[in-house]
Amino acid sequence: MNLIIQNSWYTEIVQNILKPEVDIVFIVDKIQILEFPLIKEEIEKDYPILKHFKSELELRLHLKKNKGKIIVIFKSEKEIPYDLMSKFIIFNVRHMLKEVFNKLDCEEIFKFPKEIYQKIFENYNKMKDSLFEKMSKADTQKFIENIVPDDFFQKRNNLNDLKSKIKNLIKKDIKYIDWGKVSKDLGELLYYIDTFNVNDDVIGLKSELNNKFLIYIKEEYENLIYDTKSHINSNLIRLIFGKDKKRNAIICFDCMGFEEWYVIKEFLDSRNGLDFKVGYSFSILPSETKYSSSAIFAGMVPKDIKELEVINQIHWKNEERLFKYALSTQYEIDKSEIYFKRCLISNDIDFSFDNFKDYNAIGLVFSLIDDITHSRRRMSKKLLLKNIKIELEDSNLDDLIRNLLKQDFNIYFVSDHGNIFSYGNGINVSRDLFDSKAKRYLISNDEILLSEIEREIMDSLLIQFKNIIGNDFLLLLFSDVMFGSKNESSLTHGGISVEEVVVPFIKVIKN
Repeated sequence: MNLIIQNSWYTEIVQNILKPEVDIVFIVDKIQILEFPLIKEEIEKDYPILKHFKSELELRLHLKKNKGKIIVIFKSEKEIPYDLMSKFIIFNVRHMLKEVFNKLDCEEIFKFPKEIYQKIFENYNKMKDSLFEKMSKADTQKFIENIVPDDFFQKRNNLNDLKSKIKNLIKKDIKYIDWGKVSKDLGELLYYIDTFNVNDDVIGLKSELNNKFLIYIKEEYENLIYDTKSHINSNLIRLIFGKDKKRNAIICFDCMGFEEWYVIKEFLDSRNGLDFKVGYSFSILPSETKYSSSAIFAGMVPKDIKELEVINQIHWKNEERLFKYALSTQYEIDKSEIYFKRCLISNDIDFSFDNFKDYNAIGLVFSLIDDITHSRRRMSKKLLLKNIKIELEDSNLDDLIRNLLKQDFNIYFVSDHGNIFSYGNGINVSRDLFDSKAKRYLISNDEILLSEIEREIMDSLLIQFKNIIGNDFLLLLFSDVMFGSKNESSLTHGGISVEEVVVPFIKVIKN
């Protein structure tokens, strides 16, 4: 355990949990201490699987199949089956925290977010030896309020406002939920949490909205392709180039969800005087580059792309050919007036931005976010955002945008799909059924094969989008699981969640 952790408020909690050295541990954690990123990271070194209790049946099945080290997290001791209470070690985090702050009224501490617990801990340690008795509720409250940063309550209010907005949005009937607003607000909420080290309970909220989103996908998703005005990736060319004859530039940030968009927005806000008309689009399921990015630049669904003679397969390498084919055949733009490039970021464009004046249509794909997302195992959202910021600071993205606006281009930011942090479900499948980056779906024309795999997985949906993908069947994962070993976790995509599927569609407006 490193020095920082040794001097932290959670040191004793982590040490006590890891001390028994057993395979299975039950933890009662009503206040969600284990969701604090640094605690979770430290515990996962010994216990790679942290499983939240959902039902007794699922728990018993999981314990029966489990062969590794696992922590099962309960909200209350009442959830633990009586016969298991004597079989496994049980920790109550609330009681453990009260031992850490044994001369303070802990109920007052629980009212504050965990990101300020360290400040409370440090100040408490300076004066606890001078306390002859436990502080009263009022004195504890006063003690904490003197420690809290000045802007804390404003940040906390912003966070609570976003949560309330999302809760109100998803109260509506499934058909009438504005998933664009839900995804935008969720992205802003998660950006706030991950950027400013705010720790807050959003697990329940995400679970509730993604359960509703799953129903929407089953009942309504395929209908999006029948409305030429609907915001789905296969319609974006029509929505952009069908409006007027102006020059248009589509900049696709591969793997950008709304949370990542707020990092890009922050960068551009600091460099350019820009406004943004923030909209949304549905990714093509499976939420993976090959299908969804091809749909963006072809202006058609994968089923129809497969029938084209100009390409031999659906692959990101064919994006340029599809883009030029779509614009030349549907909008009479000469292929010589169309520029396309896929690269890491704008620095890799190998000529002066002034030369864009020779073109009437531009298609760019920047793979920066996707590259960082898949660059290492256990890449967290927090680390992803940090790395995007670092890379943007060294980029000339702001110069590119400025030059395109100067040359009278309409600029649109789009995305093929978002991403989500997921945990391995213990199911390893044949490599010809899935993509090594997009570990939340399988695709096959063999329905029986996928049905057999589906029976092993609780959080999965076997479905066929015949008018979008064609005759192939999809096994899409939801919740926060992915195909892979149980000790595996990473950012990935391909499945069903608001974060992966409902992505930014943004028009840049010159201020």
